[in-house]
Amino acid sequence: MIRIKNNSFYIMCEISLFFLLVNLLLAYSNNIGILVIGIFSLYMLSFLFIFSLEEILQEKDIGILYILGIVFPYYFQKHEYVFGELMKKNSMIFNLNLIYMLLFFLIAIFYVWKQHRDSWISYLSLERIRNYSLYLVIFYLFRGKSIEIRDFFIGVAILTFFYKKEWKKNFITKEKRNIFFLIVFFLFCCLLSNSLTTDIPFQRDLLRDFTRSYFLFIILCLIPISKQMLNKIELTIGISSLFPILLILLEWKAKHYTLLKAMGSEEYTSIWAVRAVLISLILIFLFFKRKKFIFFIMAVLSVLTMLLGQGRGPLLSFLVCFLLLLFYFSIHYNKIKYFLFGVILSWILFFSLFFTNNYIMTKFRYAVEGKDFSTNIRFIIYKDAIKQWQLKKIYGHGLGSYYNVAGNLNQKEVYKPFIPHAHNNLLELLRSIGVLGLISYIMLNIYIFISLWKKYRDEKEFFPILAMILMISLELSGLTDYSLMMTKSHLTVLMFVAFSLSCVKKENSAPLFL
Repeated sequence: MIRIKNNSFYIMCEISLFFLLVNLLLAYSNNIGILVIGIFSLYMLSFLFIFSLEEILQEKDIGILYILGIVFPYYFQKHEYVFGELMKKNSMIFNLNLIYMLLFFLIAIFYVWKQHRDSWISYLSLERIRNYSLYLVIFYLFRGKSIEIRDFFIGVAILTFFYKKEWKKNFITKEKRNIFFLIVFFLFCCLLSNSLTTDIPFQRDLLRDFTRSYFLFIILCLIPISKQMLNKIELTIGISSLFPILLILLEWKAKHYTLLKAMGSEEYTSIWAVRAVLISLILIFLFFKRKKFIFFIMAVLSVLTMLLGQGRGPLLSFLVCFLLLLFYFSIHYNKIKYFLFGVILSWILFFSLFFTNNYIMTKFRYAVEGKDFSTNIRFIIYKDAIKQWQLKKIYGHGLGSYYNVAGNLNQKEVYKPFIPHAHNNLLELLRSIGVLGLISYIMLNIYIFISLWKKYRDEKEFFPILAMILMISLELSGLTDYSLMMTKSHLTVLMFVAFSLSCVKKENSAPLFL
């Protein structure tokens, strides 16, 4: 097997070729010969990219190579920017993908049989199935489209961890029991508020999303995450983060600057910007942890996609959390120059935006001058949210009821279809689930934060720091928007919190087999 040197130049070439090949296929989508060769080349480039990243991170895994190598180009082609509509009308493209997926699947089986003839059955262990299901959840969170029910319940396959021996004794700690109780208490407050108010679809949707997110979080908290699994999780993050970046590059090339189509029909620019901040912080964290230049390149691309999101709140959230990350690593490595470099870089970014005629700085300037509509309307929304809460202080008006209550109270300034919430996490929770629900949410997050700090203090692991930074970022974005409504962003934060709390030095039982 050819060994690729630890040089990020190869990966950048592969990413560029992948992007150019997609554009070529879009230009010649009616040419059968080009489609046959081009789609095959997409799969080969996908495998090559993953193999190169595995070489750089020195974390080889044949399962990740073939599973994500097949899944990545298939889902990319299904996107509306590529062959989304064409795959529905033209069965040939869909059939070509099925043929190639089957071909590479058979090659994977043959490779495993040839290289691991005596231990091939280990690839059918419940532990491996659980782990690869976990890696797929990461991929579905990072990819641009919405998480459908069928995608979410891929995470249910992680329930196979119940077959591990002595998991109760080793992994149900006091902290996790307390977190479970606080989650149940918070969801009970949400259910109570909804049951005592008028039933509306948006109300049910929010409660369903909260329940799903925390359900998956509880499952992840019970899975022992070994050091080897953490390394594979980092590898999966590197692979998965490329998916939205490529889509945004296609959006930028099309000069739409809306991201509406690139990130899914339910996504708006501010919603993507919040998630792009999280992905950027994760990649920056991995760059400082792994010291691999490829993570720096991907972090830069992710930051650029965040700026396309045109959100002022997410931008400020990123700058604050970016400096917090740099401050931590400057202390950890005993090199204050990291932090000083970050401060200089942040000021360069800020002034480069300030002295250019762009949307974000125009909005900042209008806000200072009192001319920005979105800023002015937010102050009205905040005041009216407090007025709504004063009518039902204990249990609130129910999740997602802002628009309906504003109409009933004749709050004409905010009685608009595009304002379904109070644009602030704390105010929205206060008016929707009351004082009791808000207290339960604050208690839950404070306890999780304290648990992460204790985990870091006792084991000196990196991941709890990242989880705390992501929690801060989500709440900072929630000062000017309802970031808890952004399911993928919320679930991403919960996922990294679970990884941090569940990290163990050694797993205590052998895998079971089907």
